[in-house]
Formats: sequence, structure tokens, C-alpha cells
Amino acid sequence: MKKVVSVVLVALMVLGLSITAFADDTKFTVTTNVTEAKRGDTVTLTVAGAGFTAKANSMAIKLTAVDDKALVLDGKGEWKDASALLKDGFDDKGMAVIANTGALELVGDVFSFNVKVKDDAPIGTAEVKLDVIVEAADGTKTTYQTVGTVTVACTHTYGEWKSVDAENHEHVCTICGAKESAPHVWDDGVVTKEATHTEEGVKTYTCKDCDATKTEAIEKVAEHTFGEWKSVDAENHERVCACGEKETAPHAWDEGKVTVEATATTAGEKVFNCKDCGATKSEVIPPNPAMGDSAVAIVFLSTLALAAVCGVVVASKKRVNG
Repeated sequence: MKKVVSVVLVALMVLGLSITAFADDTKFTVTTNVTEAKRGDTVTLTVAGAGFTAKANSMAIKLTAVDDKALVLDGKGEWKDASALLKDGFDDKGMAVIANTGALELVGDVFSFNVKVKDDAPIGTAEVKLDVIVEAADGTKTTYQTVGTVTVACTHTYGEWKSVDAENHEHVCTICGAKESAPHVWDDGVVTKEATHTEEGVKTYTCKDCDATKTEAIEKVAEHTFGEWKSVDAENHERVCACGEKETAPHAWDEGKVTVEATATTAGEKVFNCKDCGATKSEVIPPNPAMGDSAVAIVFLSTLALAAVCGVVVASKKRVNG
């Protein structure tokens, strides 16, 4: 019985459109439960009335247009008046009806329904257009046209960070073109030029995200900045400051190393190295006559030892033969 009444009510309201007056569009508004929705989200839209002083016999909400590139109706919807004698959500023609003779509230939330954002929905706004048809107690039908808007937000897939100025970099969404900016993230920096007492140095910083660089001056140092020691003659070496001033000092010789041993008749050699500049010098080691006497003594003793051995051998043979 309820279904029959619903069908009859819908038929009457549709037929009555030809004589329905179109009224102030601000009487009904459509709001969403979220300010932005992403692809795949479900959004609830609520139809609410305002400014009415009387109640109604019946009401119908007709979906006149849905942005089908972005949205699809999800379910039949729900009337908020729990005491109504008859109520049906959206049918296959996009019509929802409710009836309760002279007792329907028109102020506040009257109907809500869901739409789902398609997975390939365009980024931006999508509209749902509705006709709200109200039958007053005296049988007069009035149509109020209203629109609900769903904002489809991008999930954002950003490209690489790129420097835009000395303080910031940005990256751009490859889907919608939205830009996001952020301050550079500087590393600890490296010294790219040492400071001297005549010139400032340089420290270079690099952004960790976009490879932008910035530099800072390093204050001049108070003292000379000398280079390496270099030999200038047999006795001295020198080093030069970045300012051109020179400092001279004697070689700092090591203990030396014998490179040629001296004999009783020939001289040897000892080489010294400077500890600071690497210069070398050599000294002659004179022949050592004492080394000759030692050699004679060694030969003499060796001869005696050999003679002693030979004598022992001869004596042993005589005993054997005797």
C-alpha cells in the first residue's frame, strides 16, 4: 500500500510541475560535510530550508543534474522527518518524496544524501542541481531550485624542489599544477676559500633539497698565513705569506744517515735532511786507519788458527801410522 501511495504522489507532483510556481532560490540550500574531498571519497550533501512560516503536505526533491564526470549518486538518501506518513528516497529517476498532511517541517535539515567522488574525477568543483517541490496545505505547489557544490581536491604528486629566490624553493604538482613553497634547508657549509690577514675567506652552504647555494664571508685572520718552507741556499730556507712578506730561518737538520761506510783507505759519506723544507747536505767521513790494523790482526789470527788445525791433523796421522 505504501509503495502505491508513493507512486501516486510522485505522479501527481510531476504532473503538477506545469502549474508549479518557481520561487526564491534562497529558501533551500545544500551544504556538504567536508570543505574538500579527494578522489574516491564519499560526501554527504544536506538540503535545508529557512524562512518558512507554515508546514507542508508533501515535498519532493528531484535531481536535475549531477556532474557525472566527477560524481555518482551513492544510495537513496534519507528524509529527516521521522514522523512522516510516507517517505521514499531517490528512485531510478532521481526523485525522492515525503508526505504528512499539513505537518511537514520546512525549516532546518530536511533531506541528506551521499555522492561518491570518482577515481578519475577532474580537480575543481562539481555541481549537484536539485529542484525542491513543496506542496502547501492549500495544495499550491512551489519549486525551489538549489545547487550543491563538491570541491574535488588534488592528492598532489609534486616534482622536484627548485630554487625561486635566495630564501625559498618550490615544487609543482604534476597533476593539478598547484605550487608549494618552503624555505631552503641549508647544510653545515664548507670552507671554499681560506681567510688570510689580507683577504676574507668564503664559506659555501648548499640547500639539501634543491641544491641552491649561498656564501658567507670569513673574517680576515690577524696573523700571517705562510706557505711551505723552501730552501734558498745551503744554510737557510724561507716561506712567503699571502701578503708577500718573507720569513727566513736556518735549515733544521736531522741526525743524518751514513750512506757510504768509510774504510782504512777510503772516505765514507753521511747525508742530512732538513726537517722543514726537505733540503739535503752531505758530510765526508774520513778514512779510518784503525780499521786497517784490525784487518791485519784478523788475518794473523785466522792464519794461526788454521796452522793449529793442520798441526793437530798431522799429529793424529802419525799416531795412526806408528
